[in-house]
Amino acid sequence: MTAHGTVMQPFDMPARIPDVFARPLHHTPDREALVTRGVRWSYRELDEECARAAGVLRDFGVRRGDRVAASLPNEADIIVAFHGAMRLGAVWVGINQALARPEQAFLLDDSGASLLLCDDETEIALGSERPGLTDLGTVIGLSAWRGAVRTSDPLRDLPAVDPFAPCALAYTSGTTGRPKGAVHSQHNLLLPGASIVGTRGYDSGLRKGDCLPLTILNLMVLTTLLVAQAGGTVVVMDQMYAQGVAEWIERERVNVWNGPPPILH
Repeated sequence: MTAHGTVMQPFDMPARIPDVFARPLHHTPDREALVTRGVRWSYRELDEECARAAGVLRDFGVRRGDRVAASLPNEADIIVAFHGAMRLGAVWVGINQALARPEQAFLLDDSGASLLLCDDETEIALGSERPGLTDLGTVIGLSAWRGAVRTSDPLRDLPAVDPFAPCALAYTSGTTGRPKGAVHSQHNLLLPGASIVGTRGYDSGLRKGDCLPLTILNLMVLTTLLVAQAGGTVVVMDQMYAQGVAEWIERERVNVWNGPPPILH
């Protein structure tokens, strides 16, 4: 902040998450933006898929301020769902797939999630928990989500969202009680990427790999929200053991990696 209380935008940070692809789309739209097991997308392709995801979520009734929960594997599906929700001004709730069903149900209930994106197995298994989830109106399995995104028209020209309004809930571990949701804004989620890119001098040569679950909000912060500000490439790994991570790093020429110390050791 300045002495007059004006909020500074560090390192020319985008004002809102829907703007985070604007610079690479203008300068290098065909540069590789996202690599997963299933896709290899340019910035143009990634932006198009995110616009389609926004259209699907709107068609399912998601509006500004609604809680959108996701319990999905590390693939492109969860990334485009996150960006689609951000474009609508919804509030994101990541739910780890490793949690037990009652733990997942608690997060859904506590957050007031109105829509859940999940793998097909979770869609079936959560059936017994549904009666207690009074706010949860829609559950979309992975197969249905992919089909809907594939056939949706891109949703453009949306009203600007408030960058300081709530946009995501990050739940604590709950080791000493029930997990509690920490509220974040779009401005808050963009700040770490802006700071890291600016202080470390990252540029379009960045090829950043991540192996931890993208249901963790910090992983959303450290993948596309960070890397797009450098104009580089995100490599989303679906392995969390040392050999698998090493194979990803070698094959995709990863030059920055985030992961747990035991894997690094």
